[in-house]
Amino acid sequence: MYPEFQLPFTDDIILDGEVACVNPTTGVSDFETVMSQFQARRADKIQQLKVTLPAYYVIFDILQFKDHDLRGLRLLRRKEILEGLSLPSGNYGVVPHVDSAGEALFKQIEDRGMERVVGKRKNSIYETDRRSAVWKKVIN
Repeated sequence: MYPEFQLPFTDDIILDGEVACVNPTTGVSDFETVMSQFQARRADKIQQLKVTLPAYYVIFDILQFKDHDLRGLRLLRRKEILEGLSLPSGNYGVVPHVDSAGEALFKQIEDRGMERVVGKRKNSIYETDRRSAVWKKVIN
């Protein structure tokens, strides 16, 4: 579906992220527009969309690497491991951890017309079975 997202790792790796399209003019990601690419079937249409609505894999977290389950590690440790990976240049982006500047970050999200920000406690583990009280999604 998205051959541009083939990662060059020989080890097991499970990442948490989303495919998003990015408006080339504004640089603003749009998680809904990705359906245009997903539903395209004709090769010429797919090639056109790669130029007009390029898709990126936006990486939030790392859950497993080299046969190790990382979900029990604290967020900042998982981010360190994630940032230590050699991702190919191009269609990937790791969402950075922003410390002590949540209000300023949300102001930028508002100003750019972006969708949301997720606040996570630095020492939080990755929880999969329920909505976590230590992770808060704030919608613009």
